[in-house]
Amino acid sequence: MKAEVAECLLHKFSGKNVEHIRLNGIELFKVGKEKIKDFLLFCKSEESLDFSFFENLVCTDRKSTMELTYQLLSLGHRHRINVRVVLSPDELSLASADQMWRAAGLCELEIFELFGVNFEGNAKIKASEHFLLSKDWQGFPMRRTQT
Repeated sequence: MKAEVAECLLHKFSGKNVEHIRLNGIELFKVGKEKIKDFLLFCKSEESLDFSFFENLVCTDRKSTMELTYQLLSLGHRHRINVRVVLSPDELSLASADQMWRAAGLCELEIFELFGVNFEGNAKIKASEHFLLSKDWQGFPMRRTQT
């Protein structure tokens, strides 16, 4: 089953800055920032994949880069993948997945507030309002530069 998922995605995004890694039984796809929206949309809309369930979005500050990992699940096909995109510290902006999965919007809002990554097209993100932090909070508390 997992080989078919990888095959389908690699065929569709051949030569488009997509890398596949199988690590400890977990399927991980590294996708370039410019292709993340197309890649996620294909994962959701392609019938043979059917990643209709958005599990989570995780952000990791690696000091020199910011890694975002989307965790997607297909309930019908019983397979899951992780999709990772790496951002440079001077380009902390990415296309939103909020229109594909409503749950993604809240994860993006949390990451925006805690790490400072902007998600273009997410209507929930407003720079002047805080969701988790107090209204007078300055900075991004989960960044390594904050500590």
